[in-house]
Amino acid sequence: MILTEKLGSWVMFETLVTDAPLDYEDHSVNASDCGKCDICFKACPTQAIYASFKVNRRMCITNWLWGTFIPPELREKQENRLFGCGECLKVCPKNKHLKPRIEYPVALEEVSDSPELIPLANTDREYFRKTISSFARWAGMDAIRGNAIVALGNIADPVAISALEETL
Repeated sequence: MILTEKLGSWVMFETLVTDAPLDYEDHSVNASDCGKCDICFKACPTQAIYASFKVNRRMCITNWLWGTFIPPELREKQENRLFGCGECLKVCPKNKHLKPRIEYPVALEEVSDSPELIPLANTDREYFRKTISSFARWAGMDAIRGNAIVALGNIADPVAISALEETL
């Protein structure tokens, strides 16, 4: 996890290759001002974060939701999530001062944060494109469909049985 003064721990790395001179500060990758805070360890549903600077990606729900195999004994920890977890980010005291954006540098997509699970289990590409945000679509239709199937199993709604049978 990375902490910044301006963005807290809501930071995601991307890669940019350039020969332009860039300003930077030299910081140790093993230094933190978290002190003895362990709130993120306790909030992690799977204990993927198990010590300072120690994350077991195979146990991380967000990692699973990008299409990585979900250990069967931990599938219930996914609950009804389709994409991302972020429990560690939600509880981090470094994020308490942050306010939601009001303006964005790009147009926001008109998609729900909580699409219906049953249609996603049997979706076609057009429905997938209209229902899932472009960022989440990077995981791929098969990953999102798999996440919807696990989520349907976790909520155990009998209404989903016929849709799951059709998916099989």
